[in-house]
Amino acid sequence: MLSEIDEFVRERIVLAGRAIESRAASSIRPGECVAIFGYSSLVSRILIHTWRLAQMVRLEKLTVSIPLKGYCFSYYHMFSMFLIYILNSATTTTTPGDSRTLSLTSGQPRTSMTQGEFSVLVVDSGPHFEGRRMLFELTQAGIPCEYTHLGAIPLLASKISLLLLGAHALLNNGYVLSRIGTAQLANIVSRISQAPVLVCAETYKFWDRAQSDAFEYNELADPDAIWKSSNEGLLAESDSKQV
Repeated sequence: MLSEIDEFVRERIVLAGRAIESRAASSIRPGECVAIFGYSSLVSRILIHTWRLAQMVRLEKLTVSIPLKGYCFSYYHMFSMFLIYILNSATTTTTPGDSRTLSLTSGQPRTSMTQGEFSVLVVDSGPHFEGRRMLFELTQAGIPCEYTHLGAIPLLASKISLLLLGAHALLNNGYVLSRIGTAQLANIVSRISQAPVLVCAETYKFWDRAQSDAFEYNELADPDAIWKSSNEGLLAESDSKQV
């Protein structure tokens, strides 16, 4: 039984995730602005994997002119490690701009991206605001990111080149089951910037079920979670006033 579970995890989650990482990495072109929504562990791995590949290509171009003789190998190795340290330095800067958008970059501020690099626009919304976790992971990896709320997307959609989304389930009629706000984000981006939408899901999320609307599952959730504040003190104060 345990061996079957391990085999399921290896084939349907681990290997499927690696295959998706390789395929999705080829879809992200240099200089693109990739928009993501909320948090998805698979999307996070895809972006970090693609960024590291771009950094390796950049490092090879920087060191291609260095002689690779035997007595120079140790110096070449030290120089490579020094470049990797510079590229992955973890200082964070904030750039001025729209008050609804927070721009974060790793390392020194750069006026333009080098070949192979891309930027990420992290879109977030309630009730869970999972995009903050995604923002932390991507900035720790050195990826330049912007963080914004779903309500500000109409003002920023024109800069988006690709929308990369995770999924909770993929139904047999092609519909995607995901967090609240995903359909709204995809519709806005496709209408304003005509950017392609790429949905990433492992095979264990494939569901032999057909569904044409979201009302059925929305009614099963807590409707108060949409408007409730994360500050329990404010909720307690409002309840006391009603009493």
